[in-house]
Amino acid sequence: MQEYDVNFFTQGKEYDYDILASTGEIRSYDYEVEDHAWAGQTEGSQTGPVTLVQAQQTALDRVPGADASHIRIKTDMDDGRTVYEGKIVYDNVEYEFEIDASTGTVLEWDSESVFD
Repeated sequence: MQEYDVNFFTQGKEYDYDILASTGEIRSYDYEVEDHAWAGQTEGSQTGPVTLVQAQQTALDRVPGADASHIRIKTDMDDGRTVYEGKIVYDNVEYEFEIDASTGTVLEWDSESVFD
């Protein structure tokens, strides 16, 4: 069975729906409460030498044509270090990334079609 995997973020929650393509039936759904910051949103705290705004720009620079409306990003801890973790959805592709908050190095970068 072909399903659509629909993800969206609103009011502090990230929703994930699996929808049957042939009928539109919602097969499953869940949500997580997240502390995401959308691009262009002010975030006062800096977690390392690299700011949230700088990390956003680093990620956007890798996706020509994408802008602030296509990205979401949050601060996270990974193996004891602070990282910026996020997604860009642009031109039917979803990019997931992780950027080191101390160095600005892109630690992870994955992409897949939104239709997969």
